[in-house]
Order: sequence, then structure tokens, then C-alpha cells
Amino acid sequence: MTPPPLHRSRSRSRPVPVAVPGADASAGLDVLAPVFDTLPSLIAVLDAQGRIVAVNAAWRRFGTDSGAGDPVVGLGTNYLSVCARARDACAEAGEVEDGLRRVLSGETDGFDLEYPCETPERPMWFQLQASRWEGGGPVRVVVSHTDVTARALAERALRDADRRKDEFLVMLAHELRSPLAPLLNAARLVERTETLSGRGREAIAMVARQARQLSRLVDDLLDVSRITRGKIALQRRPVDVGAAVRGAIEAAAAEVQARGHRVELDLPESAIRVDADPVRLAQMLGNLLQNACKYTPDGGRIGVSVTADAETVEIAIADDGIGIDPAKIPQLFELFHQADGTLDRASGGLGIGLTVVRRLVELHGGRVHATSPGAGQGATFTLALPRLCALAPAAGS
Repeated sequence: MTPPPLHRSRSRSRPVPVAVPGADASAGLDVLAPVFDTLPSLIAVLDAQGRIVAVNAAWRRFGTDSGAGDPVVGLGTNYLSVCARARDACAEAGEVEDGLRRVLSGETDGFDLEYPCETPERPMWFQLQASRWEGGGPVRVVVSHTDVTARALAERALRDADRRKDEFLVMLAHELRSPLAPLLNAARLVERTETLSGRGREAIAMVARQARQLSRLVDDLLDVSRITRGKIALQRRPVDVGAAVRGAIEAAAAEVQARGHRVELDLPESAIRVDADPVRLAQMLGNLLQNACKYTPDGGRIGVSVTADAETVEIAIADDGIGIDPAKIPQLFELFHQADGTLDRASGGLGIGLTVVRRLVELHGGRVHATSPGAGQGATFTLALPRLCALAPAAGS
């Protein structure tokens, strides 16, 4: 929607009278005309029929400076008619007309709308705001157009950068995945060699472990991109939470044993089910267990517990590791955020595992949160998912 060229006053230094509802014209001129003329927004005052009864200096300047060739829109012009004529060519013009009619009728006090505007020099964006102004006198509506071009261009640049980032991550993940499969297969073959020395077996086990770690990072990169673009489709079915937890612990056994961690499991006696994608639930639990292993010193304790009420199942993974500064907890689940921001972390990752957990659990209608008393006092991460019985219809329904 292009704001039409505005009234081009021959005497631009002369202020345009601004009528104040409920006051005489001279009071309005004395009080509001100088104020309106100092504002950068394009401002017009409409009467009850939608006619322009006052404009400010910025409104007049825009028509003169933009050089646009639209019909003149200034004092006495019916702004509703201008918008009506532009409806077919511009959807926003119809929105403005409809909104102004609602404001003038008293149905609403005001509205706002952001719209693009083509000028001969460059594209611009404006934020339109319309407000009903009643002071005991005639109905008036104040319409302002604020130039938000800088913000709009910055937002567009951010969206473009975010899109390029996603494309780069996908490309990087695919390029890294190609050599990983043969590397892991070769490590498994060498591990089976009976003549391998003790030190050689340790070395190849380290290669396999690090390759698996890299493979998990690549998978997380791909998942972040898929989730961001809405490409993940959950294959949901009833899942026994206890079985899922035991499977995740078994999958993490190699890393747990390598660090000498002690895992303590606390499961309810009866089976508890959730409606979940079993592969994604295993991924969430695996990421949280991996996170606990990463930040718990060798020989430390990792506790996994499951509790439930009538509506929610909570899976808590607690450790006695390095802990988290409580001030950093709100940013933990942000993409590429790391609680320890130093570059010399021996076990650090890309800071995407927890982001994947949060986004996957939200797709399941759940949530994840973290707590920690502070540095050196361990941390607890809790997954909360809707319990299946809470989702099932009542008998006989």
C-alpha cells in the first residue's frame, strides 16, 4: 500500500491548523500544531466522515519529497474514499478502510497495520496507527504513518541470514555424514581383529567413540534444521516410559562405563505410558543422558527417575556434576548456547543437543526445564509429557 502524495502547501513554513475536539480552533492551533509539526511520523486528523481536517509538517513533506504521482491527499480529501479506490490494487488499503470505519463508528478505539510503500527512490515500510479521539466535541480520528523502513530491512536481513544458516547446516551435516559411516565400519572391523595389541585396542575404541560422538552431532544438526523448517513428522504410538528409559540407559552404557559413572534408576512399579514417537523419545533421553555424562566428573553419580500424576509423566535426570549458574538456566535450551562458554572444554559440543530436546518435547505437547543450586552442585533436567491415560477418551464416550 502506497500512502498517496500528501497535500503540497505552497507556504510550507506556515503551520496547518489542527482542531482540538471540545476546544476552539485557536486553542488547537496554539497547542497542538507546533507539537504535531515536530513529530517525524506522518499525521492526519479525520472528521466523522473520514475527511482530512489537519495534517502535520511531515505529512506535507512526504508528498513533496517522495515525488510520487498518486492523487493529492491533503486537507479536505476523504481518506476513506482514497482507500476504497485503492482496494483492488492493494489489500492493505482495504484493511485500512475497514479499520477506520470501525474506529469512526465506535466499534473499536483504534488499530495498527504495517505495510510496504513504493517510492521512486526506494521501497519503504510504514506502521499505520489509527486512534479515536473524543473530547466531548466532534468525533475525530488521528491517523499516523511512522517510517519503520530501517527495522523492516533489518528484520528481512535477519530472516535471510537465518535461512542461509539453515541451508549451511544442512549442507555441512550431509558433507560430514558421508565419511562417518565408513569410518565407524572400519573401527568396528579393526576392533574384531584378534591380533590387536592392548594399546591398539584402546586407540581404536577411542576412534569409534569419537566417531559416534560426531555422528550424534551431525544428526542433531540435521534435526535442528528439520524442526526449524517444520520437516519432522512424529510417528506417535503408546510407549512404555520405563522401557524407553531402560533402553536409553543401555544405549549410553559405553559412555557411562568409559567415565566410570554410577547410574541409579528409580522407576514406578506399574507401567506408565505416553503417546510419543519412540525414536524421538529415545533421542531426547539420550541427549539428556549424554549431557549429564559430559558435565559429570569421572566416577560421578547420575540418577534417573520417573514420576507421574493423573495428567503428566516426568522423567528427571539428575547429576552431581559441575552444576549451572542459575542466571544462565533461561538460555540453556537456546541454539548453540553452552553453559561453559570457554573454548578449551574437553567434552564440549556445539550446544544443540538441548535445543533438539526442547523442540522435540514441545512437538509432543510437553516441556523440559532445568534446575541447579549453582556451580559445583549438580543439575537436574526434567522432561514432562502428557500421560496417555489423560489423553484417552472416557469409557463409553
